[in-house]
Amino acid sequence: PTVQIDPVALKINPNIRETYVMPTANGAVTETYYRTDNAYYQPSEKSITFLPHSKALRKTGFSMSFWEVPMVASHEYGHHIFQSIVFGTQTSATTPALMSKKSGLMGGCFGDHETPSRKPKKNKIAQPRKVTLADVVGSYNEGFADLMSYYTLENNERGLSGVKCLEVSRDVNSATFFDGKPKNFSREAMASFFSTVEETARGCEVTQYQGIHVIGSIFAYSANRFLNHLTDSKDDKLAVTLLWAQAIKTNAPYLVLYTPENLNRALFAMFVKAGVKKLNKSLDNAICADLEKIYPGMTPSLSECKGLI
Repeated sequence: PTVQIDPVALKINPNIRETYVMPTANGAVTETYYRTDNAYYQPSEKSITFLPHSKALRKTGFSMSFWEVPMVASHEYGHHIFQSIVFGTQTSATTPALMSKKSGLMGGCFGDHETPSRKPKKNKIAQPRKVTLADVVGSYNEGFADLMSYYTLENNERGLSGVKCLEVSRDVNSATFFDGKPKNFSREAMASFFSTVEETARGCEVTQYQGIHVIGSIFAYSANRFLNHLTDSKDDKLAVTLLWAQAIKTNAPYLVLYTPENLNRALFAMFVKAGVKKLNKSLDNAICADLEKIYPGMTPSLSECKGLI
């Protein structure tokens, strides 16, 4: 079916200031920060914001503005496509349970995004961490955006060369994160992502599976690895990825009935089914065995793999 893709507005290098009142032993101090070194999509405004770079980042030798980096721009536009296909151009007209209220406002997609905000928090009793259906969909939204950039850009435009950690961790073709941890839906990764205990952020050098960009990177690498079994064509892979997004839209009334853990497994299984359908392929025992490595415990639910491994 035809999907309406509305125009998207660009905000390039805006000065966005955040002011917080920080409590101290002697009273309170007002601290002001400027948002830098990132890019993000805001579905409510249908806009992409490219924040300016800080002096610290420029000192590392990375001089290009993010709006000049093809992968960054294409990734953010990928969010706009996902929003348009899965949720429609009117954000209020779709299934709220699958939509992240933080979408586009989580701090961005390309900075040290897993670090908690510097905004002071009120003294409250710590609540157990809870992963929602929207968090799972948000993670796959990140992976979708990475795949969109990977399949629509030339090979020399795909990367984030010079951006610490991300040039490895967000490389769809890299089997590992910056610290060498493998990109797969391992039991360790899933236990961490769905844990009720909040991890302490340790910077981009250490892979922490509770971040939606980390899970999204696992999906993007795993989806591309699966498609490599079926085709060498970027156009074919792009077509499968778009068909998968449409399948999420079609099945949304049923997906809201899943637990977050089961939804995570189902979304990847849906991608496998989209690949088989779009490319008119069948799976063999070697492909199914590799899928089991990518996502341990998933293949028993795949009818395409039953009896093969």
